[in-house]
Amino acid sequence: MKITIPIFKSFYEINCKKEEAQNIEIISKKINKDITKLSKNTNISDEKTLLLLYCIELYNKINHNNNNISQKDIDQINNNINNLTQQINLITDKIIEQI
Repeated sequence: MKITIPIFKSFYEINCKKEEAQNIEIISKKINKDITKLSKNTNISDEKTLLLLYCIELYNKINHNNNNISQKDIDQINNNINNLTQQINLITDKIIEQI
């Protein structure tokens, strides 16, 4: 199924399984909120730059705040980051196509 998610100033169609749609929408709302906040805090409006900074910030948070997190949880988080990175790459490709 296809769902449309907002990321900053754009909307993107994502192909996913029906059972994944709700989780993707929840995650996209959080990401959108965080990226909008990041834009306000940094005065950056370039969407690709914001997505990259967001990924770096998320990666740093995970690697510096893992005192009470099990290795299994860390592996799952890293897997989720890889999945998000793939989605961001798809989004970035769509942004480039629009330019």
